[in-house]
This record gives sequence, structure tokens and C-alpha cells, in this order.
Amino acid sequence: NLPDLEDDEIAEYVQGIEVKDEKTSSVRYLAKITYRFKPSQIRRFLRDRGIPFSETASKPVLVIPVYQLAGAQLLWDDPNPWRLAWAARDDESFPVPLKVPLGDLADVAAIGALQAMAADKPKLDAIARRYGATDTLVTVATLNMDPLQNRPGLDVSVSRFGASTREYTHVFSFVGETGEPIDQLLLFAANEVARQVEEDWKRDNIVAFDRRPESLRVSIPFHDMRQWIDIQNRLKAVPIIHEAEILSLSRNGARVDLRYLGDSDQLRLALAQSDLKLRKGDTTWELVPIPIGKEKP
Repeated sequence: NLPDLEDDEIAEYVQGIEVKDEKTSSVRYLAKITYRFKPSQIRRFLRDRGIPFSETASKPVLVIPVYQLAGAQLLWDDPNPWRLAWAARDDESFPVPLKVPLGDLADVAAIGALQAMAADKPKLDAIARRYGATDTLVTVATLNMDPLQNRPGLDVSVSRFGASTREYTHVFSFVGETGEPIDQLLLFAANEVARQVEEDWKRDNIVAFDRRPESLRVSIPFHDMRQWIDIQNRLKAVPIIHEAEILSLSRNGARVDLRYLGDSDQLRLALAQSDLKLRKGDTTWELVPIPIGKEKP
């Protein structure tokens, strides 16, 4: 749906260019170039053309890679080729950063393979907090072989748990080529699962800009002005909030009218990524800060 633009038109949207990892030889030049675009202009560009998009980025998600082989469940065992495949990904992913645990003694004590497969929520939440994540992605890969064609197959169950998004389970099946190394199939599967996780996130957060902004009046309690300033800064970091109008302000709280794009579920999800929890109070909606690094109430 995007039109073809001339070079001078594209230049109007470019905020800056960064060149790094330069390598030169007698025959060629290699480098990584990052183009950064002007956010407000890009939003306007897409809105004017009626193209919905997602802008809310997920907080880190911790991958728990369980590998089933010949009836055994491997997680922290060495080797666990499924965990190695996830660790080998060149992950600069946006909008869902995926972390892979180190597998040290603290991880071993935190959760085991069977506990992860049984979706032990307290243990999953505990190891997620250790890595600064809010959600966990339990990925269970089961290897099977076709002895007649010498083709490896992989069945993968993917379940996402946590407080910042809806919980779900997907099942995938991958079939390798004849004689294909298992490690290659595992890496391909890990990349495909990661791609699907990002597509799910974008689908849940896509905003249709043909709708008018919604409005929600919230009460925001705080202890002092320092915390109030922190809350205001967190609100400014929520992309779908169009405006936050202060209706009243006291020493220990404020009433604010939030005007936002999308629906209420998208607002709740976007606020959670800035460590703000939207909840229904006795008489009105409340917006409370979640201390960074602490468990969500």
C-alpha cells in the first residue's frame, strides 16, 4: 500500500543516518547503515494513506526452550540444542525483544523442564523478573525422524504467559530436507516462532487511524511530586496516547482525561509497557505506577 517515493521525498522523512562496523579491503567496503526516520512525519504519512500500524513495543519476553528427545525433557542440560538455537539467533527484534536465559545455577534452581511445561506461573514469573522480563514464552520442541527418507521433523508448542498481554498457545510443525542437519532445522524453527510472536503482537496492537480518539477519565494516586513527574514521563512514552489533560491536581493525586487511539485493551497493554497499571476502582478508573523491577500486583 505504500507509494513509490523519489529520493528527495524520502529525505524529508529521514532524521539521521548512522554508519558502524565499517570494514574495508582492496576490493570492497562493508558496513552497517541505520536510517532513523522522523516519528511524527511517518505517523502522518501512514495516517494520510489509511494504513493502520502498530507502534507499541513489548517489554522483553523470556524464552524457556524445552527440548524433548527420546522421552527426555531437556532445559538446562548441556547440550540442549533447542536452547542453543535460540541463543544463536541474531536478534535485534522489534517490537518484541526475546531473551534467552543463561542456564546458570540460579536458573536451574528457579524452574525445571516439567514445571515449565506445566505452566507453573509463580516459577515462570520469578525467572522472568530475574531477566527484567514481564512475560515468558515456553517453547517445547519435540524432534522426530523419518527413517525412510532420513528427514528430521520438529513439532513445537509455544505458550506465552505473563501480565502484559493475553496468554495463548500455538502449535507448529517443521520438516527438514533429506539429510539436513538438526541444528539447521532448529535454528529455522526458532526464527519462524519468533516471527510469529512478533506478528501476534503487531496484530494485537495495530491501530486503525480512521477512528476518532477515545477518551477515558482516570484517577492517578501518587505519594509526592517526584512520583507525579515520573508518572507524567511514563505517560508521554505511551505512543497511542494522543493527549493527557489534567482536570484536577492535589498533593496526593490527580484526575486526568486520557485521549488515545485504539481500544481499551490496547490502551491497557500499552500502559503496561510503561509500567502503568489501569484498573477499575470503586467509582472510577485508576492508573497506578508499577515500581520497575517489581512484580505486578
